[in-house]
Amino acid sequence: MPAVERQGNASRSFACESPIARSPRRRRELPSIVLVGGRRARIISLGMDADSWLEQHATWTSQGDPPGEDVSIVRQIVREALEDLAVEFEDAGGLELLSDVRLEVVVHGKPAAVVCNGETVHVGGGTALTCTGGRSAATIHILALSRHSPTAHTNVGEPMDRAYFHKTLVHEISILFLWRITRQKVTGWGLWTAPRWFYDGYEDYLSLIRSTPHSREVTLPKYRARAQMNLAAGAPVDVYVQGALILEYMHERFGHAKLVSLLRSEQPTFARALRATLGCDEVALLDGWRAWMKS
Repeated sequence: MPAVERQGNASRSFACESPIARSPRRRRELPSIVLVGGRRARIISLGMDADSWLEQHATWTSQGDPPGEDVSIVRQIVREALEDLAVEFEDAGGLELLSDVRLEVVVHGKPAAVVCNGETVHVGGGTALTCTGGRSAATIHILALSRHSPTAHTNVGEPMDRAYFHKTLVHEISILFLWRITRQKVTGWGLWTAPRWFYDGYEDYLSLIRSTPHSREVTLPKYRARAQMNLAAGAPVDVYVQGALILEYMHERFGHAKLVSLLRSEQPTFARALRATLGCDEVALLDGWRAWMKS
């Protein structure tokens, strides 16, 4: 994601508005998507289904001759990711959040260098990049699944297989929803002005809970084990792994509706929005997360 200038932390600490729960960690109950004809094809209650949205808003490009089967896999996962994320943010508008977004998905058949937000970046080794190209445009560059090295592994030691590929695409698409929620308001803090652990962590949290059972049941516990190795005070060192777990804590501690309220807050800074919606500052929040991790 683009580098941005961020607001500094508040000079004094605000305690969270109620004590940290010490009960065993519980799995968040996720709303289910609507099934039609035995398949997960349409989000009836949201007014627009993923197939219709893709037909109206998406373009598909191949570079470097990726296998046709890989391109089909990307199309399928993108559709499923839109469905699942529309349900996640149904209370914020679902797919209607993306009503004026144009999406280009570029599938690469080999590692390549692309220009993203004015910087040259590399698509390879399994890394997908979301590049905003204007107020309502985004491009996702992703290396074809079969072109990943069979010896490559993720930051928690898993192979870059179909489950990883699905997780990666959910991660990239999720930023469209987060971005549009924060841009719907007339005034207030913007997504890129938040600490990086918040927006990168939110993307990775969503990629864990809204992709595959493997990511929820196998990868997420590996994230927790990795994060346990570094719970030192201060800003998170690993904005993806630790950030995802901070967002897991925030959802369990405060609830999904509060997180949507935080995104929608018209407070001028993330720090002030945090205090207004969750009743604590960043220092108290991170202290609460560390205590939760150790409980």
